[in-house]
Amino acid sequence: MPVSSAANEASGGDTEGGIVGQYADGISAAWPPAWGEGRTGPSLPQRNAAGKAIRRGLRGSFCRGAPHGRRWKEATFPRRVRDEKVGRMEAIVFEEYGGPEVLRLTTADEPHAGPGQVRLRVRAAGVNPLDHKIRGGAMREVFPTEFPAILGSEASGVVDEVGEGVTGLAAGDEVFGFMETGAYAAYALASVVARKPGELGWDEAAALPVAGETADRVLNQLAVKNGETLLLHGAAGAVGSAAVQLAVARGVTVIGTASPGNHDYLRALGAIPVAYGDGLTDRVRAVAPKGVDAVFDAAGKGALPASIELRGGTPDRIVTIADPTAAEYGVAFSRGGDRDASALAGYARPVAEGGLRVPVARSFPLADAAAAHAESEAGHVRGKLVLLP
Repeated sequence: MPVSSAANEASGGDTEGGIVGQYADGISAAWPPAWGEGRTGPSLPQRNAAGKAIRRGLRGSFCRGAPHGRRWKEATFPRRVRDEKVGRMEAIVFEEYGGPEVLRLTTADEPHAGPGQVRLRVRAAGVNPLDHKIRGGAMREVFPTEFPAILGSEASGVVDEVGEGVTGLAAGDEVFGFMETGAYAAYALASVVARKPGELGWDEAAALPVAGETADRVLNQLAVKNGETLLLHGAAGAVGSAAVQLAVARGVTVIGTASPGNHDYLRALGAIPVAYGDGLTDRVRAVAPKGVDAVFDAAGKGALPASIELRGGTPDRIVTIADPTAAEYGVAFSRGGDRDASALAGYARPVAEGGLRVPVARSFPLADAAAAHAESEAGHVRGKLVLLP
């Protein structure tokens, strides 16, 4: 099955999906696996299948996060014998839920491309707010994690291994996309990638997949249209920044919550900024006396009660990607959509041309992943944090 890939306008490419693999030493990929913020984990039958596969001595026979389109699938690969030839790589691993300090730089077995996959030598990996929520255990009901685990769902890098059935990509190609093994590592596997435009830096490309796909998906779920008013929580973050621009381009009035230090930034993107916290409903009503038509919660910081009030007491047309208590309020939790490489390429072009901004707030060496998580958890980040292996 061909890898899902896309060239920039100059080169074209394939867009068919592939399947995924797992590390040889049993380290899991702990993230909403390559399919957007909010994807659930494997079913109990899949977990049982994983255990049986391991007992049969199959290495790399099952991937904990193995979605194909909207469905989860097992990924079965040929039996391999464990020996001294298995390469090792640097990776950030955590073995229990906890604070940033549980992230440690160590070594893990290198993953190898299976059918329909490519392996990337990772040059930059995106850090998403959902990563620290998974690490801290706040999302364990939505994304149960098997330890030890590696975080990271998006990256940019150089193809250095091409799996069976892959067409349109070769070793040496510079790509970015959604990872199917944790991206906080020297190597990661992917089956949905696009060629990186030359104008984009590695960090910029790594910041794009989750922000672009998630923003576009939720705006479509909310069905916001010209003339409507959208309240967007967490508007200055990477997903929020992309959502502001995409919504404004649709003719939507965007009211964005953010800390005061990010208000000028939001104005530059085309949003009306308001401070979050006590008195939020009054501040929103002051700038939108007729109310808001929809709410996009990209912050997950207890904004749902105020959002429902601002929607006239109904949870309709409110979507969160970050609040695990959504069901208690009858609010929709967006769980990730289909991935395709042509959409990735579509996000990259306007960024490269300056028409869409997904700013990189700060880049950290891979070894400083704990510091990146601490900064992400503290909030007020404008754009995306990135790790550089």
